[in-house]
Formats: sequence, C-alpha cells, structure tokens
Amino acid sequence: MVDVVPTELKNWRACKVCGLIKTFSSFVQNGCDNCPYLQLEQDADKVNKVTSHAFHGTVGVMRPRDSWVAQWLFIGEKSVPGLYAAAVYGRLPPEVIDELADNNVDYVNREALHKKM
Repeated sequence: MVDVVPTELKNWRACKVCGLIKTFSSFVQNGCDNCPYLQLEQDADKVNKVTSHAFHGTVGVMRPRDSWVAQWLFIGEKSVPGLYAAAVYGRLPPEVIDELADNNVDYVNREALHKKM
C-alpha cells in the first residue's frame, strides 16, 4: 500500500468522492486509494476535476471500520487509513457522476457535509 498521508504541507487536495487528502502529485502518480475506478493515474486534468483544494477540516482516520467519526463523515469501512476532509467544496462533473453510477458507487456530495457541523 502506498503511503497515503501527505508528506508535504503544500498542494493538498481532497477527493470529492471519498474525502481522502493527498498532494496533487500523489493523486496524479497513484490515483485515489479509495476510488480506483476513477482511474486518476497520470491524468492531471481528471485529478483537477475530481479533487479540490477547497476543503474544510481534517480528520485522521486510522481504522475506518471502527471509527464513529468516519461513519459520520460517510468514509466507508473499506477505506484506507489516512487524512480526510470533513467537507470538500466543488461539484463533480456530470460525466464523473455517471461513471460512479456505472460502478455502483453511492455518491455523497461532500460539499453539503459542512452543514452538518
């Protein structure tokens, strides 16, 4: 497993689908560890579409299956341990939402999560 905790303090982005926070270059090099069906590897344009530099709050999740905070933020039980955004701002393009539906992924708009806090 690739180390998913950002090692740099700059260029953090959060996945709009799962909330995982990584650096832009890590998303381009390795994709999103929770969302392999997005096929972000080596596609900077798509990384820009499905991740956002605008997010609110960070949560370190070590055991997603056992964490009530992870459940509250809709971080799935099968998600990797890592740093997650409490809310991610920006909307996914319609073609990405269609791609999620094709892969039977229930999409939670993470922009709306900040209203829960």
